[in-house]
Amino acid sequence: MNKSPQQLEDFLNLLGLNPEEKRVYSALVQVSDRTVLQIAKNANVNRTTTYRILERLKSLGMVEEIIEENRVKFRKTGADKLELLVKQQQEKVKQLNYLLPNISSLINEVSTTAQPGTKVLFYRGQQGIRQMAWNNLKCQQPLVGFTHRPYIEIVGEKFISDWLYEWMKKKMILRDIYSDTYLEVRQQFYGDKTVLFDPKGFQSRYISSKILNITHQMDIYDNVLAIYNWHEGEIFGVEIYNQKVADLHKQLFEIVWQLAKPKNR
Repeated sequence: MNKSPQQLEDFLNLLGLNPEEKRVYSALVQVSDRTVLQIAKNANVNRTTTYRILERLKSLGMVEEIIEENRVKFRKTGADKLELLVKQQQEKVKQLNYLLPNISSLINEVSTTAQPGTKVLFYRGQQGIRQMAWNNLKCQQPLVGFTHRPYIEIVGEKFISDWLYEWMKKKMILRDIYSDTYLEVRQQFYGDKTVLFDPKGFQSRYISSKILNITHQMDIYDNVLAIYNWHEGEIFGVEIYNQKVADLHKQLFEIVWQLAKPKNR
């Protein structure tokens, strides 16, 4: 396997290090046994922050402190310490998965009793869009919607793969209507492929922008109307929880569905 700075970057991201922490650790990967001042200069982080970061990395077992010629220096620890850290992270994931069902039940119970009626939730950034996409996996009825641009453009290929796997497990149908913008943008991600999604889980139709200009992503399911936007610098989404609002938009979708044409997506 090729050893690259990108692999180190990916590894540190998965460990949850922030940009400054990654720069400090990377400085020690390049040349070990350095003073705080040397590390700070190489990482382009101020000295006080560098010292605080080194203390955190020490607590994680990623660096160690040594005394050399009456000077305090720091060095990266061996691969065995990183292996231990990874095992600790894996154990945390096991515990989180074990606790998740009970916590989810508790949250849903509190939400149901404490927030009756209409609810509006706002989301920002890539993680917000990912959360909205993951939320629609909870739908109890078929999902319908309008597709503006390919999801992969904002959430990434790995997330799309995970989402598709979960959706197909539900054995639920998603029907969507897309127009010219989607076709233009998808070319750069999928090329000339004509069938992208399993027809067992997805039914799509095309409508010309001359008939309906789709300018936002929209999902409609159960009592939820979800609107997404991630184009031209704005990345945001809104979920409206209201049965009448959802029902109205489902009716509007069905009208447009009759106007739209079946087409390989």
